Amino acid sequence: MDNELRNKVLDIFFENGVHIDQGKAMHDFSIAELPIDSFQYMSILVVLEEEFDFEFSDEVLLIDKLISFDAFCRLIYESAGSSSISSSAVN
Repeated sequence: MDNELRNKVLDIFFENGVHIDQGKAMHDFSIAELPIDSFQYMSILVVLEEEFDFEFSDEVLLIDKLISFDAFCRLIYESAGSSSISSSAVN
């Protein structure tokens, strides 16, 4: 997984009103600990699905099932495929 994907996902969180401290964003962190409500979370999932042209599985729909931001990015990378990530992350 590359930093372009991580940065794009961070940007999408920010664009949906979830501000992540830059110091925290440089390291792995728990998504469940973010000040995020269920509407914001679902909005972020929809944007990510559209951005990277894939669908999250049902178990990802529950925010408390996610352990870390890095694992979340890895899931996107594996689900969307590295070739589509590379082209989408640059746009």
